[in-house]
Amino acid sequence: MAGVVHSKRSTSGRKQWTLHDGPRLSLKRLRDQLASDGCPESQVVLAKQLLEEQCRKFANCIRCFKRGFDIEIAEYEGDKKENARLGVYWLIKASEQGNIEATGLLKACLESGKGITEQNYMDVKSCITMTQDEKIARKAAREMFARYFFCNIYLLSIRLVKSGAGP
Repeated sequence: MAGVVHSKRSTSGRKQWTLHDGPRLSLKRLRDQLASDGCPESQVVLAKQLLEEQCRKFANCIRCFKRGFDIEIAEYEGDKKENARLGVYWLIKASEQGNIEATGLLKACLESGKGITEQNYMDVKSCITMTQDEKIARKAAREMFARYFFCNIYLLSIRLVKSGAGP
């Protein structure tokens, strides 16, 4: 595990752990991993952070500008748009799994245009217009197909090994 070092046992006999990157960064990595693994709640939290981050960056940019610092506005604009686009990506993933909050946030993004691109416009519209029951049914169908597919691959590999054609 990155950022964790095992140290010697303490006088109580328990293992001690030292975190080098701090609890906040570890929690962020965990949240990112959960979102990538398909946890809709983590996807919504990550999306909110990405959408709100552009507000914080903008406030920092304005503060620096007022103090006379030289700022690459074009770079900031690119980061802002990319963060909003990623935020919408995670909201789509969560909404497709039936997360109601994500659907509401997608509606707000569509109305404001924040994070909406030509590539994700149809996905956003689909998430907003699809009923909650249909989203849940589609999620169940995807999960059933994935389990059936991987089960068949496993059974096929067993058959190949038994017949001598496998590795």
